[in-house]
Amino acid sequence: LWPSKGPVPDWGSIAEHSLVVQLVHGEVTYCFQGDITTHEEEAILEAEPALSCRAHLVGHHGSRHASSPTWLAQVDPEVAVVSFGVNSYGHPTPEALCRVQTTGASVHATHRAGAIQVTSDGVNLAVTPDEPETVDYCQPGQSYWSNAPEEGPAGGASGNATEGTLEVQAGVSDPRPCQYTDVTVTVEVSDANGTALAGANVTSTWHYKTNRPTERATTDGQGQASMSRYIAGASAGYEVVVRVHVTSPRAEGWAETAFTPQAC
Repeated sequence: LWPSKGPVPDWGSIAEHSLVVQLVHGEVTYCFQGDITTHEEEAILEAEPALSCRAHLVGHHGSRHASSPTWLAQVDPEVAVVSFGVNSYGHPTPEALCRVQTTGASVHATHRAGAIQVTSDGVNLAVTPDEPETVDYCQPGQSYWSNAPEEGPAGGASGNATEGTLEVQAGVSDPRPCQYTDVTVTVEVSDANGTALAGANVTSTWHYKTNRPTERATTDGQGQASMSRYIAGASAGYEVVVRVHVTSPRAEGWAETAFTPQAC
């Protein structure tokens, strides 16, 4: 189904040129989406308006930039597998999981269940292990990582065990900065009781084409931290999402902010 003909223009565009495949077995369809985003989803639907995917490998590990409502309404999955492990991107996002659940599909997470088999006799589907997510990710405040198991499916530590969820707020110094200027992300962190948390480790991942996507800091006595970077010629008109991950010895939290560079 994808990619369209033509070379990949640069390494930074490789995800958008992922191989997207539909497998048909009798009356059952499987779709493997790779790391394409909503833009590529739209292009595929234009070419394949009758596309259906009863068993679906969710796009880009549950990124918020894939699995659009229009795409999911058309493919109409019955079983949706989300493949991911511990990561610094916050995948899978509750937004994506909510959109998938809204279709009525059962969501199966490899981090929780390990390797997942979806088998077919040409008419019916069977999932092994059959352990769908039970959390309603459309509810405010829900996330996969706040409900993640303390140990992975193979018994090894996942690195995401928490004893409380941190409250994290993040913002940018300018939502529409000029290219070739500095942008600052400011973070405020508090514990489950609302008390400012000093000494927490803050990692920010800036999602645009750059050789150094990560900035780090530590919160001060007011629970605040700031991270600045020179954004050079970040593409004008394209939103840059900054994902913030905060950890303390016994808890963690996530936040997201964004800005759109301008040619000025």
